[in-house]
Amino acid sequence: MSLLKRISIVFTLIAGILLLNIAAVYISYNQIVYAENIDNYVYLGGTPIGINLKCNGVIIERIDSVMTDAGRASLKNYLRPGDNIRAFDGQPIQTVDDIVNYLSSFSGSVATISLCREGTMINVEVCPLKEALTGKFKLGITLKENVMGVGTLTYYLANGRFGCLGHPICDNKGAYIAISGGSVYDCKVLGVIKGEKGYPGELRAVFTSSKLGTIDKNNKFGVYGAFDYTKEGIKIETATRSEVVPGKAYIYTTVSDKPDFYEAEIIKATYQPHIDDKGMVIRITDNRLLNSTGGVVQGMSGSPIIQNEKLVGAVTHVFVNDPTKGYGTYIDWMLEN
Repeated sequence: MSLLKRISIVFTLIAGILLLNIAAVYISYNQIVYAENIDNYVYLGGTPIGINLKCNGVIIERIDSVMTDAGRASLKNYLRPGDNIRAFDGQPIQTVDDIVNYLSSFSGSVATISLCREGTMINVEVCPLKEALTGKFKLGITLKENVMGVGTLTYYLANGRFGCLGHPICDNKGAYIAISGGSVYDCKVLGVIKGEKGYPGELRAVFTSSKLGTIDKNNKFGVYGAFDYTKEGIKIETATRSEVVPGKAYIYTTVSDKPDFYEAEIIKATYQPHIDDKGMVIRITDNRLLNSTGGVVQGMSGSPIIQNEKLVGAVTHVFVNDPTKGYGTYIDWMLEN
């Protein structure tokens, strides 16, 4: 066999191997793209939703004083409003009654409280205060087991899973509230306090008696759970963050008796290679919404943002100094939860 023929065969083999590799990569890429898009439709939210979170432990609302034999005393140097109490001397705490029962049998001098403060778990040693009138041990604190609020439903799936808010529910220091569960309820909008420069407005809404489902997550991108039952609404395709561009958009929200589409503009769309919030800045341009709310108000968090007939994200925060503007998060990140 001549040298030229041998070289020709070698080149033919190399070319064949390269084509096979290219074909394999192409097929793999198409499989990935297909896998990412086989279920990229959701049902549109836009309705107000009542949120009742059951805290993991109990949260301190207020520090008071206790009248002891030595005079008034307080544990304010050890405990703070917003502290999330999880355990006493190693005993788990889930309700206010758990603390009452613990103190009723307390006979020592020092108790170790395990609590979460601004997202960090710490142990604090305190001396429960003996009330002069009753002789009972007290901590002089007001506690709560639940956190309640109103937001807007962003989307739900055919299997009942839903996402709302687009941001976490936090304590007064900005740390996520750890939850052990919760419920969502139907809500009725009673009115709107219009937003003004320096003063964020809000939707005034009340829970109805209709429980819609349960909550199992409260994280950076919202509150998530499952409806007890679902009905079909507006089905919409979701967009990836790379599809979102500055330009005309809509938000779908409820400020009276039913949801409606309102004109808006995406004025900034930051491509985020890693999961993060506040990927978009939007401006409300619809005069109907500007006249009724002044723009974005509290309670509208979670309102779907639509561009090019696709769900691209959710409204999350208002600009306090300019209520016509607000932040939005990409639907990519919400769907990952």
